This record gives sequence, structure tokens and C-alpha cells, in this order.
Amino acid sequence: MPYLSKNAGFSCLLCQHHEFHSYFKNVRGDGLRNLKIVNCAACGHRQLSEPVYDLALYEKDLQVYSSIEECGTPLKKFIENSWLEAQRRVDRVLADRLLLQGQQVTPTCLDIGGGYGFFSHLLKQTVAGAQIDMLDPSESRIETGKKLIEEYDEAPTQVRYIAGLLDNIFAQKHQSTYDLVTLWHVVEHVPEPIRLVADAWQLLKPGGWLSIEVPNANDELLELSSAFANYSYMIEHLSYFLPNMLSKLIELGTDRKPDKLYGYQRYGIFNYMHWIHANAPLGTEPDFFPGEDRWWLEKSWREQRANALTTDALVVNIQKPERG
Repeated sequence: MPYLSKNAGFSCLLCQHHEFHSYFKNVRGDGLRNLKIVNCAACGHRQLSEPVYDLALYEKDLQVYSSIEECGTPLKKFIENSWLEAQRRVDRVLADRLLLQGQQVTPTCLDIGGGYGFFSHLLKQTVAGAQIDMLDPSESRIETGKKLIEEYDEAPTQVRYIAGLLDNIFAQKHQSTYDLVTLWHVVEHVPEPIRLVADAWQLLKPGGWLSIEVPNANDELLELSSAFANYSYMIEHLSYFLPNMLSKLIELGTDRKPDKLYGYQRYGIFNYMHWIHANAPLGTEPDFFPGEDRWWLEKSWREQRANALTTDALVVNIQKPERG
């Protein structure tokens, strides 16, 4: 397979090696068609051949609107699914016991790259007395999210919104502040994922939890539908984490192995089957499985994929050691 020397500008985002294997030639959003997806020849990390990081993509929500255009999904349906996913994340945080609750406890949480703020808002409602902060680089996205929350929920949001980026200055200023720090589909977007994880780790109190969710580069649908692969490899995602590479990222950023890494399936089985059968997105009604009418089918299918780590997302949790 072809290699690229360090003269062409490639550097692995995890190990800084300068040679790669070509993996996939199409990158959605690359109008000049200069980019491709590659595997690092040294560690195997999958990423863009040259990372393109532009905050304008997030300030203007270009990833959201390009996805809507590609799939034909109405914005209203996209928002409904985002709201449902936020509730599922709240449920998962509680099921994984990542946030202490009780009369004598005031848990604190920071959601980094929180977008419209749905998760932060629902977590605040669910965990009594919690202090929930949300950090996002886009002021306009924060304001849009506040308006959307008002439309979907009569209760006013009590989240503390912070417009900005997680960097070393923010990490030092808020060192040992939070019981829980979350990064939902953020790490794959940044040019320095190890530094991001290290800064997030610094924010935690002893005994606090860091929880990260990323798209799964081991998603079996990438091999079963060429259209899904063409849709999934995009200019906004600089990294594509296989399970072992996500574990490696955690170790590089925290000097510790993950406490738990597992597969998590966001979209439903009908969406999956449509990509395979039609080799195209489901379109106006993407299946996010909001009910329980076919849970017997979903449960078996989701469990099989989770056990094989071939789900559409991966979740990793790691706890900061107590002092002493």
C-alpha cells in the first residue's frame, strides 16, 4: 500500500508518525478532493490525511446542515432525534453511576462541546441540586439551543453556559472542579485529541469521572454500505477511533487505562437495514427507535453489536483516583 513521507505534511494525531496507509479516498465536504482517510503506518490510528480544523464549521453549524442536505432529513426531525439522544445520554450517565446523588451531595458536571445544550438541560432537571455547566465554542449555537429548549420544554433552563474552548488556561482555572466531565462526539473533531483529554482530566475532582462518546470506526455498516461510508467519512472528523485506538487515546491523555469501554447503538435496526438494502439514507424519517414496540428485536440486535464492538458509537468511562 502507498505511503506518504513527512514532507507531505502528514503526522499521526496520536503517535506523530509521518507515514500512512491509504484507506478511503472520499471525504464528504472536501470540495477540492485533496483529502483522504488514512491509517497511521506505525500505530494504526485512522484520520484525515491532513487535519482540517475550522471553527466556522461549528459557528455556522455546517455539519448539521450538510448532514440534513445529504440525508433529506427535516430539521425538525433532526432536533427531535437530538433531544431523544440527549435523554438517552442522561439515562446512561445514571446507569453507569457516574454522578453521585443524595441530600448531602451537590454534584457538578461540565459538558464540553455541548452544542444546543439538550443534554445539560435534561441532566439538570434529572439530578436534583446539580450544578451543570456547558462549554461550547459557538455563541450563536448556544443561543439557538436556548430557544429550542424553550420550544420543547416549558421549564426554563438553569444551565450555566460558557462560550469558549477547552484549553490549558481554562483547565488550570477550573482544575479539580467537576465530578463529571463529558465529551459527546467532540474528540474526533479536534487536531490535538491527547491534549483535549489531558485538559478534561485536569478538570476532575479526585473520584470524578470522564465520559467520552465517539463514532465507531469499527461500525460494521461502514463495510456493508458504500453509501454509508461515503456519508460517514467527512471533513469535520479528523479522527476515526477503533476501540483499541480510543483506549490508547485515554492512556495517552490520562496515564490510566479506561475503567469501561463499550459499544453503544444510536440508530435503530430499520435505519441499518435501509442503508444495506437501498444503499442510501432513510431520508425524511431516520429510525432512531423512540418507542418500545419492537424492543424484543432491537434488544437482541443491539446486544450482539455491542458485544462485538461493531455499534455506531463507542463509550469510554474513566475515574480519577482518590487522593492518598
